Amino acid sequence: MKRLGFVGVGAMGGRMVPHLLGAGFEVTVIDVNPEAVRNAVGRGAKRGKNLGELAAASDAVFTSLPAGKEVDEVYLGEGGLLDAAQKGQLFIDLSTVDPETSRRLAGHAASRGADAIDAPVSGGVTGAQAASLTVMVGGSKAAFERARPLLGLIGKNVIHVGGHGAGQVAKLCNNLVAGVTMVAAAEAFAMGKASGVDLKVLHEVIRTSSGGAWVIERIPPCPGLVESAPASQGFRAGFTVDLMLKDVGLAVSALMALGLPCPTGAAAAQVYRMASRSGLGKHDFSAVGVLLGAAEKV
Repeated sequence: MKRLGFVGVGAMGGRMVPHLLGAGFEVTVIDVNPEAVRNAVGRGAKRGKNLGELAAASDAVFTSLPAGKEVDEVYLGEGGLLDAAQKGQLFIDLSTVDPETSRRLAGHAASRGADAIDAPVSGGVTGAQAASLTVMVGGSKAAFERARPLLGLIGKNVIHVGGHGAGQVAKLCNNLVAGVTMVAAAEAFAMGKASGVDLKVLHEVIRTSSGGAWVIERIPPCPGLVESAPASQGFRAGFTVDLMLKDVGLAVSALMALGLPCPTGAAAAQVYRMASRSGLGKHDFSAVGVLLGAAEKV
């Protein structure tokens, strides 16, 4: 397996491609953004002409796309990847979409004798740059073992969660926790700020107490608490409000489909929706701190 295709080389994919090139793979790329393609080509990738030719010339194909609509179009649209799928070929979707989309793609791939796995990632652009992502894989054990060496080039923790769609379920569970926790953190720091409490002291209290969590430790919603956090850099996006709104919304939809209550997820989705509508959509999701009063305007 020497020839790889990569569709979607933007903020995340564009940072993964150099790791594959550095391992000696030939990588052909496609993206709707010409600048993203130029950047990848400048690092040594080849420019793909269309999805069909890319698939036909690749032993394995990665996709890293914004949402389910784009995933459907790239895989199942006219002239899409699966139109050119070959027996034994491997398709690795790094996108975060609803689990049913991943199961549907896997079924279509299987009908062509190919393997498709869902492999959403966590760790943001920093993790993609450092190849330290957590990769959550759904698919057969055999397909996982085939993909593991490739995924190990972009991620530090590569975990087989279960069958098709299970990787997406795990990703949605993770982002539901992260998204809800960030909203709670923003409310807590807003209360501390309005009460005159030193936010650095409050951060230390929460960080080292039962309220401690990854988002509070690494990316709190207030500037000046963690130097490397988006909040301390004008809420420059690592993972945007709009993407968190999408993922929490997918989690809420999944919970409802399972007949489970989702009061905190639904409330968090509403907060991210309000943040997006207020103009914070392209900022880091910790910018809900601005909406809720934990931080000044961006």
